[in-house]
Amino acid sequence: MRLLLLGLLTLASCAPKRTQSSGMLVLDDGPEAARLQSVVGPHAWTGAGLELSIPEGWFGVSGGGAALEITHRASGVGLVLRVDDSPLGPLPARAGYALVFADAQAYRAVPLLTPGGTATWSSTSGDDRLIIEYFGQCEGRTVRVEVYCPPHRTLASLSIVRTLLMSLGKASS
Repeated sequence: MRLLLLGLLTLASCAPKRTQSSGMLVLDDGPEAARLQSVVGPHAWTGAGLELSIPEGWFGVSGGGAALEITHRASGVGLVLRVDDSPLGPLPARAGYALVFADAQAYRAVPLLTPGGTATWSSTSGDDRLIIEYFGQCEGRTVRVEVYCPPHRTLASLSIVRTLLMSLGKASS
């Protein structure tokens, strides 16, 4: 039994490393990692036709399936920025989350996405994690900003990301 456990641990240590933070998955190595660029604040990020001023204390990656995925080191709050050419349509389902609130075109939390919508997703695993999503159009493209809130830290999480949400803008030509 001891040898079996040791063998399984050895195999697991050879697999690509992944870290989990605030419900966001960041690849440490493997084929997808070659396309990713490290982002550490303070940093003036530009990508997907947008720009964002990332303050000290944030880290993550740019260039994967999302335009940007960053995490606030001290709090575990996460922010994911997604941009695509599809028209703004119904909110897609999220594995492991249930939609608890959605309101389209009524909020101005992200000045770039005014008018824009918001949605709140609650974890179905019972751990009280939330995703607050802001969405809208920018120059004909759908932009989604997802804030990953640690359990029981929604208001603190929104306070932490406020500066980021206000700084999101169109990239300078």
